[in-house]
Amino acid sequence: MGVVRKALSRAIKWIWAQIEEEFAAPIRELSAKVDAQKEELKEIREEMKRVHQYDPAARECDLASLDDQICQQIERCRQRGYTTAEDRRRVGRMHRAYHARGGNDGETGEYAIFSRLPTEEEWRQMRSAE
Repeated sequence: MGVVRKALSRAIKWIWAQIEEEFAAPIRELSAKVDAQKEELKEIREEMKRVHQYDPAARECDLASLDDQICQQIERCRQRGYTTAEDRRRVGRMHRAYHARGGNDGETGEYAIFSRLPTEEEWRQMRSAE
């Protein structure tokens, strides 16, 4: 009985190994394809970064877009008379990105005005004190 059990155990292990191998081959193939695509994507990202970094038109487009977004958000806050923590976070982030990309002082004056706006809480306190 022990011999039969050992033989069956070996046969089952061999069959299981064959099944695993049958399923493992396509998985290895797909995994290799995914790895190759990851490498291609990495190369594409690096190329885009390199090209974008030295493309004056793309840089100017970025700056114009950021300048417009910053000024629009600041104008909305100025019209309502106050800003919020979220407004400050978003506009501050855009302002830093604008200057990091080489933006001039086109929106610096607007940003200075924006920085002096009261928060919503301060604005409400001032309104209730009146």
